[in-house]
Amino acid sequence: MKPSPEILQPTDPLPPKPVVQLTASLQLPNGLTMEVPITIDSGSNADFIGLDFLQEHNIALLPATLPLKVVTVDGRELLGGQVVQQTPPMVMQIGNHREVISFNVTQLSDTPIVLGMSWLH
Repeated sequence: MKPSPEILQPTDPLPPKPVVQLTASLQLPNGLTMEVPITIDSGSNADFIGLDFLQEHNIALLPATLPLKVVTVDGRELLGGQVVQQTPPMVMQIGNHREVISFNVTQLSDTPIVLGMSWLH
């Protein structure tokens, strides 16, 4: 039996949270390390990476441990539907902070990576 999707609601729907733009060093599963623009969004409950970025860099996708139903600030479901895939673990470094992270995969338009509250904790 498939697990029910977890529903991710914005942490505080009003007012919109500020976002921060940074650059991270990301080690891809093939060992290549590259600088990637990221957005830190305190209104997001999870960490996401864009499907276009993954396809451009030939990064394999894995089934999500727990599918996510993502809801936007105004209550609409994410256009791509449920998030059902994730990345293999990758090493990400921002400044002196280095960690191994798996991202939820979705369509992103403005930045390849969005880090949310799960990363900020």
